[in-house]
Amino acid sequence: MMQGGLVLGLGRRGMKGLALVTALALLVALLAACGSDGGGGKAPATVETPTPGGTPASGQTPASGQTPTSGQTPAAGDARLQDLADLASQAAAGVIAKVTYAYTTESDGHKTEQEWVMVQRPPDSRFEIHSGNGSQETRSIVIVTTDKSYTCISASGTESCLESTREETGLVTAAFAPLIYVPQTIVGGTRDIGLAGASEREIGGLQAKCFSVDTAALGGASEFCFSDGGILLYLKGEAGGSTFIFEAKSASTNVTDADFEPPYKVTQAPAP
Repeated sequence: MMQGGLVLGLGRRGMKGLALVTALALLVALLAACGSDGGGGKAPATVETPTPGGTPASGQTPASGQTPTSGQTPAAGDARLQDLADLASQAAAGVIAKVTYAYTTESDGHKTEQEWVMVQRPPDSRFEIHSGNGSQETRSIVIVTTDKSYTCISASGTESCLESTREETGLVTAAFAPLIYVPQTIVGGTRDIGLAGASEREIGGLQAKCFSVDTAALGGASEFCFSDGGILLYLKGEAGGSTFIFEAKSASTNVTDADFEPPYKVTQAPAP
């Protein structure tokens, strides 16, 4: 994380660079935890939304109401696998939801804990990463709407938002890729998933259906839980000796226009 003196020293002209460096650092931390071969592919550089009526391509977030094409159907007679396919299909189609996750990574005995927030109301999205505590707390926010995109930073008493391009916001949005491509991967290859077990429990205030699987498409052993409405409430993955976990602390479908407004004053980006 950035030190307080560095943040204050950068000032207004350095906010854009700080936003991108902070976002990149967070992305690198996630990719190190997931492993280069986790998920069977690379995380997308940005989370995009296809045009209405189009078929979402790999790495895209489908617009509300769209259902991605399923490559295969579950094995006959396995009701649990069919249940998993149905819930993953809802998630991949783009549910309206606001979820606050406790995000944990562990690698070589080193454990990192952060709070991540994802708000979805296709085609609008908001992504937040909160790190540290007290005076060292850093908050990175990316808002992507049809009209505008913003990159916002709060660190060491300095708060600012900048209008950004999709390439710039992609540094943070790509870090959330597992929450998006896992449901898409399940839908695209349910027959290849080895279902090890299924259970139910409460997560983030919602009743969740949980599935333990072992599949090469997702990098090996994984566990994920969905609400009845298709909200991904829990995701655990392992790759290259590292483990990462997303666990919902709270979740709701109460999403408003205010969720996509910049939380801080929007400042002018410095000239090149």
